[in-house]
Amino acid sequence: ARDIGNSAHDYIARDGSVLSCIPTRYAAWNNGQLNNPNTQLDSVRRIVRQDATDPSFNPNEAYVREVECTGYPGSYPLTKEQREAVAQLIARDSIKWDLPITRETVHMHADLDSVNRRNCPFTGDRETQLGRIIQRAKDIKKDLKDGGTDPQPNDVNQRVTQGETVDVQATERKNTHS
Repeated sequence: ARDIGNSAHDYIARDGSVLSCIPTRYAAWNNGQLNNPNTQLDSVRRIVRQDATDPSFNPNEAYVREVECTGYPGSYPLTKEQREAVAQLIARDSIKWDLPITRETVHMHADLDSVNRRNCPFTGDRETQLGRIIQRAKDIKKDLKDGGTDPQPNDVNQRVTQGETVDVQATERKNTHS
């Protein structure tokens, strides 16, 4: 697939407000091309295989939701509010699509492009930082299933802070789990 520019389903501002731009029934183009992907993950290996064998496949179509959090990777780390909003989106998508919340279903930009996006969304120990978001998403999912209040992210219709973005990938589409 060719690069058609950048888009995301949701943009999350530093205060945790979520600007939804593309319905999840459509693919966003948030990852770009595969570039030295993290093939330690089985789910990424499946995306790489499909990309290599199907010229019409777009790796971005493997995802339920692609999220960008505003800020500069390494200079402005994800805020507590951004992490919470991402965890909420992951938990709700996990319930909607009946997917587990694991490292195999939650990807970072760096998992698909470790060359140009190696610090995306975190510098330092990315796995530990992502692990905390995954655990929070699991806790939110459990609360929702136990009858808790749905912690909807703050939806806004305002301009998001301009600048580079970082992202945490949400759950994969069901068809990549076959």
